[in-house]
Amino acid sequence: MVYAEDADAGGDRAQVLDPVNITQSSITVNRGQSYQLSVVLGPDYTGAEVSWFSSNTSVATVRDGLVTGLTSGTATITASINELVPDDQNNFDTCTVTVGSSGIISNGTYFIENVNAGKYIDVEGPSTANGAKMQLWELTGATQRKWTVTLGTDGYYRIQSYYSNKYMRVTGNSSSPGATITQYSTIVEGSKWSFMITSAGNYAIIPACSATTLIVLNAPGTANGYDLNTAVYTKNTDYKDEWKLYQIS
Repeated sequence: MVYAEDADAGGDRAQVLDPVNITQSSITVNRGQSYQLSVVLGPDYTGAEVSWFSSNTSVATVRDGLVTGLTSGTATITASINELVPDDQNNFDTCTVTVGSSGIISNGTYFIENVNAGKYIDVEGPSTANGAKMQLWELTGATQRKWTVTLGTDGYYRIQSYYSNKYMRVTGNSSSPGATITQYSTIVEGSKWSFMITSAGNYAIIPACSATTLIVLNAPGTANGYDLNTAVYTKNTDYKDEWKLYQIS
């Protein structure tokens, strides 16, 4: 961070922003955990396009500032702008990411509750067929509302129906909001998930196919049978896109 004397402020030090400033210099995450970094741009660079890079994508990836820890180790995340800057400044900033050896979620079987609806992820029908939709339903302890959550060797979680043995996925591996959530027997990018701890202490559940925009698992309604989809994550108080996990085994 660069500082300068501000004569108009009676000699107090006034903060002068570098061209690019990641808000944290270092973070620690677990495997399968995502964390949203952000940048503050200097006043002369407002609106500049920011590019993100990871020095070790086998340890941690980054997409539009969203860091996901995959394997134990350390990676340097860089945010840069393609702008000319003064010789004594840089057009980039870095953050050191340390990824622990354990997963953010313990492997096991869970009920997964939508915070807004107070209802749980359920298999429509219930069905064992590929393409059956994921929906909300009140908790009755039925097996179609149980989910086995397992961390893969690639650092992403699989969320598998205890009832059908199929995997929850984003249809078509879509990175766009509004995509339907279904079940399928094979593993693709849309059936790999990470978890982000929200400011309210809940989880945002993020598919690996989420690209430059943070797309998350979402429950647009509250009624029994309401279909789940994806939505752009919004840090607000309706909590349609936030979840609680209750381990049962």
